[in-house]
Amino acid sequence: MNNFSEEQNQKQRIEEIEAEIDHEFSPNTANFNKIPVSSASFSNVLSPIKHWFQALPTVGKIVVTFGGFMIGLSLLTTVFKIVTSLITLVIIGGAVYLGYKFLVKS
Repeated sequence: MNNFSEEQNQKQRIEEIEAEIDHEFSPNTANFNKIPVSSASFSNVLSPIKHWFQALPTVGKIVVTFGGFMIGLSLLTTVFKIVTSLITLVIIGGAVYLGYKFLVKS
């Protein structure tokens, strides 16, 4: 009888553990609703950066602005170079295709 009681206790404990694991790892939609939508907004992301920039001295603001301008200009130049390369590849590809079409096919 003692053996039967222990077996029942073990089964009950296993079921409790399984229920606890299922509860902890099951996707719960109520947890997703707790995240406010406004926390991911663009203004909330930029707010600490804005406060940091405003706390800088005047010389620091000038240096950071100049650095940002230079990085932006560098990125813009890179984009223009990529677009120019793509246009050049299209022109060369078109010329090769036309050369193949008229010289080899005829």
